[in-house]
Amino acid sequence: MNTAIWIALAVPMIVSVAPITQGRGHKIDEKQLARYVSKRGLPLPPALRQPVLDRIGRQERSALTWTLILFALGVGAALIVELATGFNGFSGLLVLLPPAFGAGLGTYLGVRRTRGHLVADAPRVARSQAIEVSDYTTRAEDLAVKLALVTVLVAAAAALVVWLLVPVKPSGGAWVPAILVGVTAILVGLWALARKAERDLIDRPQHAHTELELAWDDATRTDAIRALRDNSVMLSLISVLGLLVVAGTWVIEPQVRAAGMDLTLALGLVAFGVGVACWIALIVPWATGRSRRNPALGLWIGKFGVA
Repeated sequence: MNTAIWIALAVPMIVSVAPITQGRGHKIDEKQLARYVSKRGLPLPPALRQPVLDRIGRQERSALTWTLILFALGVGAALIVELATGFNGFSGLLVLLPPAFGAGLGTYLGVRRTRGHLVADAPRVARSQAIEVSDYTTRAEDLAVKLALVTVLVAAAAALVVWLLVPVKPSGGAWVPAILVGVTAILVGLWALARKAERDLIDRPQHAHTELELAWDDATRTDAIRALRDNSVMLSLISVLGLLVVAGTWVIEPQVRAAGMDLTLALGLVAFGVGVACWIALIVPWATGRSRRNPALGLWIGKFGVA
């Protein structure tokens, strides 16, 4: 598809990353805030409203900023690749993946930079038990994030097989497999960096005056980790779709079909089947895990109405 179409498809994704503050902070969407509080399963007394809003504002501003930055870089990269090679089959990946990654990265950085609202002479609370990344996620989410890596590799391998076997090579020549391998390597690297970022966040100290404030800090940590994991899954879904749509376009051109009807049909069916299998394998555990509103509530059983 044309690069301009992919740009238009990216706009709603960009707008959705700051639903409560719209990235500004001076005007709060109370309905979105109420929905946010309900999903976290914690009370929000007046004394904690502003500190929590400050956290949300920092997260959303950071998410929106990084989304816009990486969107601009992605569009620039798509145009450069198209001008340099004459091939625009990877425009969707280059336009949609960077802002998707930027949203998760921005949310993570917004949470990581939060320092709390400590008062020098006020009492403080500390956690009595060690915590792990698993305290902020579900088993289904753990499975989904592992499958996010596997499905990208499977889809990339399927696309490469299609390119190798197609009777008539698409425009772009040897650049096509080179770009394919490069994009896959970048995706694997981003997946590994996201897992390291999760561990780094958990290793940072927490500071709070009350247990409820500490519970809200846990909730924002869950947001950050889930943002990274949602990002990994979303990147994989988009990548699988993009890689296999591109592979599909290689076998539907009339001159390609004429060179081998049975082979191109088989290759097209393989690309479609791999794509469907990868999407199902990712979406089922991801949706199952995300249905639990706030896994960190498990750290607070018996308090704040947590059962």
